[in-house]
Amino acid sequence: VIDIFNATEEINNAGKYPKIRIFTAALRASDTPIEELIDIVENWSVASPQSVGGPSFHYMSAVCWLYGRMIHEALGGRPIG
Repeated sequence: VIDIFNATEEINNAGKYPKIRIFTAALRASDTPIEELIDIVENWSVASPQSVGGPSFHYMSAVCWLYGRMIHEALGGRPIG
């Protein structure tokens, strides 16, 4: 999210969506299927400026965030994660 055109606005507005939850598994390459998560970068957390673009987390996918927010809004504010 930090690299999109309106990143500051998106990050600052993330707190307006407390019914959206964020989760990020660590990026790991593997030649074989992995059945269990190797590591978790960000546990399930409420959307906030810190969880979407905070100083300890720098690669939240803008596509995931914007699409999730769009679904949340299209469903009338239904919780989503």
